Amino acid sequence: MIEDITNNPDQIVKSNYQNIALIDFNSGSPKSYTYYDIDQKINQVTAGLLKKNFEPQTRIAIIANNSFDYIVIYFAIRRSGLVPVLINHKLSAEQISKIIDHSDTEFVFYDDVFIDKVPTSTQSLSISQLPIIMSSEPFVKPFDDQDRPAFFLYTSGSTGEPKGVVVKTNSRRWIMQRQIKNYKGCKILISTPLYHMNGLSNIERNLLSQTTILLVPNFDAEQYIKIIQEYDINFLVLVPPMMAMILAHKSLSPNYRFHSINEIVLASAPTSPELYKQTKKRFPNSRILLRYGLTEVGPGLFGKAPPGSNLKTPPMSVGYPRKGIEYKLIDDVLHIKSPSMLTTYHKNHDLYQKTLTEDGFFNTKDKFYVDENGFYFFMGRADDMFVSGGENIFPGEVEEIIEKCPGIASAAVVGLPDEIKGTKPYAFVVRKEYSEVTEREVQEFVMKNAPAYQYPRRVWFINQMPLTGTNKINKLELESLANYYMGETI
Repeated sequence: MIEDITNNPDQIVKSNYQNIALIDFNSGSPKSYTYYDIDQKINQVTAGLLKKNFEPQTRIAIIANNSFDYIVIYFAIRRSGLVPVLINHKLSAEQISKIIDHSDTEFVFYDDVFIDKVPTSTQSLSISQLPIIMSSEPFVKPFDDQDRPAFFLYTSGSTGEPKGVVVKTNSRRWIMQRQIKNYKGCKILISTPLYHMNGLSNIERNLLSQTTILLVPNFDAEQYIKIIQEYDINFLVLVPPMMAMILAHKSLSPNYRFHSINEIVLASAPTSPELYKQTKKRFPNSRILLRYGLTEVGPGLFGKAPPGSNLKTPPMSVGYPRKGIEYKLIDDVLHIKSPSMLTTYHKNHDLYQKTLTEDGFFNTKDKFYVDENGFYFFMGRADDMFVSGGENIFPGEVEEIIEKCPGIASAAVVGLPDEIKGTKPYAFVVRKEYSEVTEREVQEFVMKNAPAYQYPRRVWFINQMPLTGTNKINKLELESLANYYMGETI
């Protein structure tokens, strides 16, 4: 079924013919699909795409919420020998237009709610009209060119200019084949967007692992909690800010302990020790796994210790090096070389070359440390650091301290320019429900537990953290808000 990942995809369908592969919440009420349902519809869309006589490796974009049809279209594009371009629908129409132009996209599938973001100059089809393109006629699958791109993913673009990450089919197969587990009959809840490496990888991995996927179109903490309870979910995959929002949500009963959950994966951003502690408290029967991956290098870049070592992954570690991947730290920054790495940045190979060391290691720009047993610990972005009065401040370190303050659910620290210090730290904080902790109390707590230069000069309380399209805390939005607040106080 899911070719381009495993060498025997038909076996997945045959062994799970009428088993539930997916429960889709996109239409409001849940709808179930078997492995056979998915495979049949992929074939029908594939046949329709092949009838359009696109040249091999033509780029086909998807601008849509998570759904059964999104998954079908994604795999149909790949089965047709074409290349999916997965676009963040939260971007502006202008940004999306630039990506479509930059990627040389010739055709777009879109949800009706995003029609205003689809360039009129590009051929397109609403996903609600998908039957128009579907065909039940037999087709000959194109030659399996493993060197063709598996997909284009555009990074979130912290510089304002998203980069088109090109990943080859054989690179994708390599990393996916090493992460398949037997989860047949288990249920996993996924709300991370499929245009992001986290969501996409979890769909592919869990279909191959014969898991039943419950897929929601967008993250909503109240809906998420309700689905866990109603469906006895076994596995969760979340970005840490999403977990913080769940733990702080008013609909969550203080005594509820989510006894059906066996495993929780937190990935795509650092998890603070306080969030880890609170998650473990709320999910006492669960293994809490921290995972690390990159759009450019692949998902799940660390795993368990080798068999026979008797070493267990310690709390807060993202795991042990995987066989076949090379790792090294340069000034505490992780550099990595893996068969799963990108081939290039589309139309910007020079930039790609600049990310590599002379011996071919990719600079992740993420800080790590390694313990005495070889386990890696993710500390945060190296380029988040700013200097205040000659002292290096890493926001994650300050956020960790603030989150230990009684009454605090989550914190985010940004640096703002200062004529004397160069930069000073400022904090945004989400209180726990019923908490009345004050700005001064937060500042005094930091002063007692950290160097004086780390204390936030101002603390602003907000109801929830703004998130990017990939559900990470949007620091750029917080910086803009902080500048606005500071302007008001002048």
